[in-house]
Amino acid sequence: MSSSTYRPDMAAAMPAPVGADRPLWIVHGGPQADPLRRLLFSATDAPYLVASTPSADVISTDEIWHLRRLVAEADAFITEPLPKGYLGKPVGMDDLVPFLRPGTPVITFPRVHFEGLHPYQVGVQPGGLVTPPVVPYHDLRTIAAVSGHTSREQAWGGGVSARALRECAAWSLVRMRMSEASTDIRVADVVRTAGASAVHTVDRPGNALMLHIARGIQEALGVTTGIPEPEIDLLGQCSVPVSAEVAVALGFDAPTSSSWSVYGKELSIEEVDEEQTRWYHDHPGILRTLLAHQHARMDLLGVL
Repeated sequence: MSSSTYRPDMAAAMPAPVGADRPLWIVHGGPQADPLRRLLFSATDAPYLVASTPSADVISTDEIWHLRRLVAEADAFITEPLPKGYLGKPVGMDDLVPFLRPGTPVITFPRVHFEGLHPYQVGVQPGGLVTPPVVPYHDLRTIAAVSGHTSREQAWGGGVSARALRECAAWSLVRMRMSEASTDIRVADVVRTAGASAVHTVDRPGNALMLHIARGIQEALGVTTGIPEPEIDLLGQCSVPVSAEVAVALGFDAPTSSSWSVYGKELSIEEVDEEQTRWYHDHPGILRTLLAHQHARMDLLGVL
């Protein structure tokens, strides 16, 4: 099956190749797992086969027995260190490792989440906050204005200090290092060198980070076959440029656009703000939850 015809939802239903002369690598995790599979698949003359499981964030109960069957056939298990009983289902790392054959190597990689380039952005975690309209991200500037903590003009006026933006980026790197301390592959240092293209949004890593993870997996499993640069942005279907004030504070070139790009459609930040403002007025409970959870960051960024 070629990469172009592969669908992530097919992975669990595919019988593992019996008697194949190449080992089977299984990649398991959330939305970043299948792009990793694609990178590993693209390696020149790869001495392995690779498949990804259905995303642990959306897998159905009916698919779990297929998942276990696939894991049982793995010659290497590449996984996010998801907690046991992840989202109320037995799809965490410790849930699945017992189904591996004895001696099967387990390689862990982190789920990338970095707020430093998009300090006002709040991602929607599975099982957590309700997804807002237009784009699946909340914006602390919109939240501050709707809640009455500041005016819309002040919230979006770019008055936050460069020092505060650098501090926000530094703290985000610290949290990233803490979260990936127990994984085999680490990416925090690559975030610094990747610059403004490190992430498309707080939870959509750019190609540089994804390549680093994929090559790290190969190295951990003793493979030296090269992985070429992908021709597309693997997770760039939903993205927004770094804001001008963040670019200045962190020493990047100023962006040429401020618009969102969502599956090929351009959306201005004004459109997103206006639609989400209306939505928050209809969902005051979500607004209160966001204010409580994001109080420290909003205070640092001066929007409280």
